Amino acid sequence: MMTGSLAAHRMLVRELKKLRERAGVPVKTACQAIQVAPQTFWRMEAGQSRPTAKELYVGILCELYGATDAVTGHLTTLATEARKPDQWCSFRDIIPEHLTLLITLEETAQRVTTFQPDLIPDLLRTAEYQHAITPVEFPDHTPDDLEQMLDLLELRQARLHTDTELEFQALLCETALRNPVGGPEVMADQLHHLATLGDRPNVSIRIVPEYAGCHAGMTTGSFTSMEFPTHPTSHLTEPPLVYVPCATGAHYLDDDSAVTRYRAAISGIRRVALDETASRQLLLEIMHERRNSDRPAAVGGAA
Repeated sequence: MMTGSLAAHRMLVRELKKLRERAGVPVKTACQAIQVAPQTFWRMEAGQSRPTAKELYVGILCELYGATDAVTGHLTTLATEARKPDQWCSFRDIIPEHLTLLITLEETAQRVTTFQPDLIPDLLRTAEYQHAITPVEFPDHTPDDLEQMLDLLELRQARLHTDTELEFQALLCETALRNPVGGPEVMADQLHHLATLGDRPNVSIRIVPEYAGCHAGMTTGSFTSMEFPTHPTSHLTEPPLVYVPCATGAHYLDDDSAVTRYRAAISGIRRVALDETASRQLLLEIMHERRNSDRPAAVGGAA
């Protein structure tokens, strides 16, 4: 079951929105009641900002929406829980808000499927690969920030090795394996790391080969789909969502039509991807190519 401040945050904003819609209260009226701008209210109701609604806001909105005392008490408790710090709070100065949300979501997801056409996914990166790519992803970071990013990555990756209930599938394009991030040796080590991780029972790595031709991933770009454990109270189960990064932030999509579209894309990508065994073989072949390309040329003729 999803627990902690993030679960409380997502449950709270979802239940508040349901109450408002059922009561037929316009957004403008709700904004006036708690004296916030429409954009602030939209971010709060969409769950795109933390900390979320204050306990005072919840009480006012529940009264406006005609909620019962029991419902108001439940949502006020959720608001208190949602404002508690989590283990990622010490890193919030070095990562954008949209990435903080992704990290807290992946911590509780039961099934994660990521498609990456050009780069290795964060959770599968070696420290050397991350060290090479971070200055590109975060050009304003200081050397100390870069070291903190490596500490953060290690914490994020720990669950792959400790939580056997987590199902993680990476769908990668062959291009991501051939991009020389950090140089041949760094890439060779990264590919070996992928091959090793792919042996874990809860990790699946499948490669879309260069000869695959057109496929659904060519129109979606990078994305990560997350599904969450079933809550004992069915309507409190976290709905699946899709994280779609962009140059200025990210989109979090949880409406049924968007989730359905990305599920169809996943099926289409899987149809053209190599299976795990063939993918591992390709990983090792490219790894050997990288190792050989990093060797100095022999001096003199062959014996």
